[in-house]
This record gives sequence, structure tokens and C-alpha cells, in this order.
Amino acid sequence: DTFATITIMSVYTTRSEHLEVHIGDVKCSVRVHHHKQPFAWLENSGIPSLPVPTLQATCDRYLKAVAPLLSADEKKYTESVIGEFLRDENQESSSLQRELVDLVAQENDSKSYVEGFWDTMYLEIRGQLPVHVNPFLMLREDEHACTRSRRAARLTACALRFYVKVLTEELPQDYERRTPLCMTQYGRLFATARVPRARRDLLLSFSGTRHIVVLHRDRLYALLVLDDQHRPLYSEQQLEVVFRDLGEYAERLPSVPSISALTGDERDRWASVRVALQKHSEQNADSLAVIDSAIFLVCLEDTVPSTITEAGSLMMHNRNGQNRWFDKSVQFVIFPDGCAGINMEHTPIDGHTLLILMTHCYEESIALGKFGSQTTSETHPTSVHRPPITELRFDLSPELMHSIETAQAALRLLITQVDLEFLHFTSFGKNGIVKHKMSPDGFVQMCFQLAHYRLTGTVVSTYESANTKQFRHGRTETVRSVSDDSVRLCAEWKHSSSARRSQLLRTAVQSHAALMRQCKDGMGVDRHLYVLGWLARQREQRRAGYRMPRLFEDPALQRLTASRLSTSNCGGRAIASFGFGAVVPDGLGIGYVIEPNELRITVSSFTSMAASFCQQLRIVLDEVMHSLDTARHTHTTQISAKL
Repeated sequence: DTFATITIMSVYTTRSEHLEVHIGDVKCSVRVHHHKQPFAWLENSGIPSLPVPTLQATCDRYLKAVAPLLSADEKKYTESVIGEFLRDENQESSSLQRELVDLVAQENDSKSYVEGFWDTMYLEIRGQLPVHVNPFLMLREDEHACTRSRRAARLTACALRFYVKVLTEELPQDYERRTPLCMTQYGRLFATARVPRARRDLLLSFSGTRHIVVLHRDRLYALLVLDDQHRPLYSEQQLEVVFRDLGEYAERLPSVPSISALTGDERDRWASVRVALQKHSEQNADSLAVIDSAIFLVCLEDTVPSTITEAGSLMMHNRNGQNRWFDKSVQFVIFPDGCAGINMEHTPIDGHTLLILMTHCYEESIALGKFGSQTTSETHPTSVHRPPITELRFDLSPELMHSIETAQAALRLLITQVDLEFLHFTSFGKNGIVKHKMSPDGFVQMCFQLAHYRLTGTVVSTYESANTKQFRHGRTETVRSVSDDSVRLCAEWKHSSSARRSQLLRTAVQSHAALMRQCKDGMGVDRHLYVLGWLARQREQRRAGYRMPRLFEDPALQRLTASRLSTSNCGGRAIASFGFGAVVPDGLGIGYVIEPNELRITVSSFTSMAASFCQQLRIVLDEVMHSLDTARHTHTTQISAKL
């Protein structure tokens, strides 16, 4: 039987450090890392620490960010709250700042001051991971890998080569222009899982892992892919045969309960069910350990998406949440026509890290195709021992079966509420914007503001992610795209001349660019206030009669952080689309890719607003560019007339 039953022995508890697995007749020993970096070489002491801003600087920037969202009376109240916080008559704000600075000092500047708090924020989310936490990134088509088995083989081979570079310390240093970037996230990119626990999940990474897990028709299979010297056990052609045979084999099998749907349930409920699942059978515990420790997952799909919008929906949640393991940091999703992408658990990594992996896989795949090669440079002796692919079995009681049905019902309810639309705008892209000497990202952000204002007549808090990996253990900072200048742009646009529109837009884009630079330099607002607020809430829980600073209870701060427009630019030549869920019930989630001659924008909502926003955005983009072209032509004509 090629698809042998897996037999695994494991030592896998909250405090354990090692895990032993047997896949076929091969024993693998891996090390378990709890919230820690598995690969010390990724720590670069030459990269500076994220600076802790002063209270005055953060409060000044906070008022500037929130003021455009407030009425005159609300702004006056917030100014008084900020003034009270800065006067610090009871020395509470300075005490909170000192506590934060002391925490940084205790780490010897080896980490970002945000890091632990940011992990806690993600791990204490009790809602469902699909839509709410996990984004998806879809790869561009590869004309040389247009079947499911070939694309799966090629992506698996490319991703494994990237993983081996992490293992062998051969991954080249990342740079942004000439600035070196922190690379510690690569240590939690592979072989990492979010394990559900009551109130707060665990984040586990594994070193020494040599297997992947394949999901097809809700069945899970373990495949050993590396030998004990990190050498691949399969060539790309051999992997293609494995994936093809597995697909044909699984299609002959009866359906099974969707154990993977449990990972899409609410976290506390999944935590309780997982404990019951492990206690019910040692086989269940062993199978879970193999999934958790896998380098990554490969999800093979049977449905061919008819549109890129449908493909995005399937990558985000698969309509029913089945055939996904949402706890894994990386799971490739591959369709019969070769369409492929990744669903990413967001806790350990950000989009920039995943984008680098996907760009590596895509460019290497295209290069292989161009040279007509389906092989790699490694040798694969026919004598090497390759254990058979092995199915992970689960023993399910009636109670556990009921839990799976409950999870599926919760997923169906969530998915029916999600509205996803894709806008492929081809009239212009980066090149067309740059010719007007504007930041492409700032230009697109202001078009978002105009489109939303056209639809609703309101200006709302907007989130844009800024990468801070130029600092040690850097994650992201929030660019608050709404400014006095963007509000003026929206209010005056309709009745302004082309020349005035150009001036308004240019000023708003320049303000946005300045905000982006501040945030990338670690001088944003959100992260500093978030950490100070977290420390204050801890004091409130520990100290009877503690008086919470009014700053953290001000409705203005809540309005700012409830991002009605949550946006992220994840551009790259490898990406076809990129999307995630809205972060508030009446908001929009906007993932966008800016290409030289086109824009690719994915919009999600819970209020059926995504389609109308995309329609309005298309109109705005054309109108804004027309206004810029007209203004420039008029200006050129006037200069010529004077000459």
C-alpha cells in the first residue's frame, strides 16, 4: 500500500522542547520553539532598534491624525485630554513611558518595543482566522506550469530551496534601496503553527523539520521531502508524479469529515475541541503534531475558478472553510488549471516577508520554464530511500463529529457575510502616475478617499500598513492617510477646476508621503499609543482604584483606531491579487498592487459595499488622471503662449 498509515511517536506538551515523528519507517527529531527565533543567524546586531518616541511627539502627531475626523467640539475635548496627559500632574504618563523604556533596556535593545505586545494582540484574538486574520496572496500565472500537479511540484521545489537557504544560512541579506532589513521573520515563515489555547493561543516554530503536509478532499497526507542533510528527496518531476498520483488516489476514496474546518472556528471553541481531540486518541495527537511541525501545507483543489474574484474568495476561505488548515503560517492553494496562491496566518509574519518568498518561487519557476527544464541542479540517486506518502488518520467520537459540524456552520455563516470584488484597472499604473511627479502609493490612497467620499459623503479613519523592517524585529506602523489636506481634496474636488484639482491632489499626496516617511522611521502614532494603553490596562487590572488616563478612553482614539478603510499595498511582479477582510463591520478591506501599467485592487466588505466601491473607484481613477492631464496641458499651453 503506497499510502501507508502513519505511525508517529511524539512528545508534545506545552513545555516540551523536542518532538519525534515517524513517517513510514523514518524517524525525525525536531526541536520545538515557543514564541522564539529558531535560527540565531537571522539576528543582525548591526540593524538599529526601533526608537521609542517621546510622549510629546506622539501626542502632537496623534492630534494631527485624529483632528480631521472630529467636529470642533470633539477636537476641543480631545485637545484637553491630550493636554492633561502631557501635564502629567499625577506622573502617570511619564511612569508608563519609563516602564516602556525599562522593558526595552531589559532586552538590551535586541527586540522591537512593539514585538511582544503585537504578538499578544494577534494571539488573543478570539474570533475566526479566515477573513478576520489570514490574508491571501495570489500568484501570477505560470504558462509552463498550467496543471495542478506541475504547479504544486514547482512551487514545492522552489519553496523548499528557499527553506534550505534559511537552514544553511545562505539566504542573502534583504535591502530596501541601500538600507539592510531585519530578516528574523524568516525564522517563523516555515514550520510554524498557531496552536489554539483558551484566552491566548501559542505560537510554535520547529527546527529540523523535513516533511510537508498535503490537503486534498479534506484528507491530510505527510510527505518526507528532505533527507537529514537538508537535501531534497525528490526532483521536480518526481514531485509532479507524487501530486498527480495522490490526486487520482484521493478521488477514489469516500468523503471524510472535514477535520480542517475546526481551524476556522472561534479560537476558544477550537482550543477546547483540540484538547478533546488529543485526549480521545494518541493517533489524533500524533497527527496534529505532524501538521503543526510541517514545513508548509499544500492544498490541492478540485474547482477551477471562473474569475480572479472567485479565485480570491476560494483562497481566502474556500466558500466552506474546508480543505484549509488556517493555523499554519504558510499554505499553498493550487487549483486544477495551475492557478495558485498562499493563505497566510498573520501572527508571525507580515506581507513583505511572504512577498519575498512568493517572488522567489515565481521568478525561479519562470526561469525554469524559459530554459525548458523541469529539473533542478541537485542529483537524486535512484537508490535514495523515500518513505511512502502517509495519510494522517483521526479517530472521531460522536461529540467530535458534532464539533466539526458546529465549526462548519460557523464558517458558513461568516462566509455568507463576506463580499469580495476585484478591480483590474488597465488605463494606467505606476508609470502614468510618476509622469506627474507624484508618489504612486499616495496617489492611489487619495483616490480611495475620493471614492469613499463620493459613496458616503463622509471621511473615515483609514489604515495603511508601513513596513518597519529597517529596525530590529520590525513589523509595521500605521499610516493614517486622512489629513487636513485629504479632507480638503474631497470637499473641494467636485466644484474645482482641473488646475485647482491638481493642486489639491498634489498637496494631499505630499502630506501622505511625509506621513509614510515618519512611520517607516518609527515615528508613527498607533504602535506607541497601543503599547502605552496596554501597560495602563495592566495596571488597572492589578491596582485597586487605578485611574485610567482619559487619553485611552477618549472616543476620538477609538474612532481613529476603528479603521473603516483598512488598506495595504503589497505590490510585486509575482502577485496577481492580494486581499483580506474588513476589520470593522461597516468597513472595507482593500489590498492593492501597483504595476507599471495597471492597478490590481481587491476589496472586501460585510455590507455588500465592495462592488459599488470598485465601480466608483474606477470612475475616480479615470477622472483624477484626466484632471491632471488637462491641468498639465493647460499649463503647457499658457507657457507656450507667453513665449
